[in-house]
Order: sequence, then structure tokens, then C-alpha cells
Amino acid sequence: MIMGPLLCIQSVILPLCEIPYLQNPQVLRLKEVTFDSVTFEVSGVDQKGNKHTYEYSPHLQPDTSKNEVILEMLPISKLVLSIK
Repeated sequence: MIMGPLLCIQSVILPLCEIPYLQNPQVLRLKEVTFDSVTFEVSGVDQKGNKHTYEYSPHLQPDTSKNEVILEMLPISKLVLSIK
């Protein structure tokens, strides 16, 4: 019975909250970057020294030879929009 409202929040309300970020996504610069082409994950260290790992869509086709990247993503779902 509790699952219904939770699914509504996750599938309707949270995506609506991210609409303003489509034009102005969160930007994160990562260094010491590694790419996993099997799981489509990018990992790296931010300016504060914190390690981050994000999944990305295979259609993004990032340049995996780079050691530093800039991720543009939605802040709530952590959906990666671009890898530069």
C-alpha cells in the first residue's frame, strides 16, 4: 500500500523537479578519470578529492583517452547528459 505513493513520487514528482536543470545542468569536473566500457561507468576525483562514479548512456560515446572530463548532469537523478 505504501509502494503506490512512493512510485508516484519517484516516477512523476522527481522528474518534474529536474525540468529547470535541463537548460542549466549541474557541472562536475573530474580528474584521474577511468571509463568502464562494459558497465558504461565513468569514475574520477573532484576538486575536493572525493571519488565519484556515474553511469552514462552508451550513445554519449565519450573520448576515453582523456584524463580529465566535465560531466553535465541532472542533480536529483544523477543522469549524465554529456561528457566533455
